[in-house]
Amino acid sequence: MPPPPLGRSWSREKKRFILAAGHTAHGFGLGRQVGRCYAFLILAARPLCLGEMALGLSISKASASITLRRLAAWKLVQRVPGEEGRRDYYRIDGNFASVIREGLLPMAQGKLASAGVMLDDMLRSAPASAGNADRGSTGSLADSVDVRQLLQEAKALQEKLSFILNSGLAARFL
Repeated sequence: MPPPPLGRSWSREKKRFILAAGHTAHGFGLGRQVGRCYAFLILAARPLCLGEMALGLSISKASASITLRRLAAWKLVQRVPGEEGRRDYYRIDGNFASVIREGLLPMAQGKLASAGVMLDDMLRSAPASAGNADRGSTGSLADSVDVRQLLQEAKALQEKLSFILNSGLAARFL
C-alpha cells in the first residue's frame, strides 16, 4: 500500500475513510452508522466488542448494538465469542465477494421485491389517466403527466433489475 500523501497521517486517513464509508452507505439508503461501523471493523487489527465500537466511533452502545445486528443479519460482519465470557466480538468477513453474494445481493433482491409489491399496489389503485387525478390536486408535475405510465415504467425497470439479480448472473461474476 502506498504511503498517504504528504502531510496526511494514518489517523487522519482512517477518520476520512470511516466518514466516507458512512456517506456512501447513507447514499445507498443503509444509514451512516452502517458504513461507519463496517469501515471501523475493516481497519481494526482484531475483532472488537460493542463497547470498543461505541467508544471508537463516539456513538452509544445501543446504536452500535443495533448497527452491528443489522450488519450481522446481512452477513457483512461475523459475531465471534469473546474470551471474557458473555461479551461478543465482531469482525468483518474478509471475503468481499462472499459478502456481496451472501449479504448485499440478497438484501438488494429483497428491497427490489418490496418495491415491486408497492408498485403493483399503486398500479391497481392509480387513476386511468392524469385527468382522473384526486380532487386534492396540488398543481404538481404529477398532476400534468400520466401517473399510471410512470408507474408502469418503474415496474418494468424493477422487473428487469429483479431478473438480473435473481438469475444468478451477478453472483457468477463474484
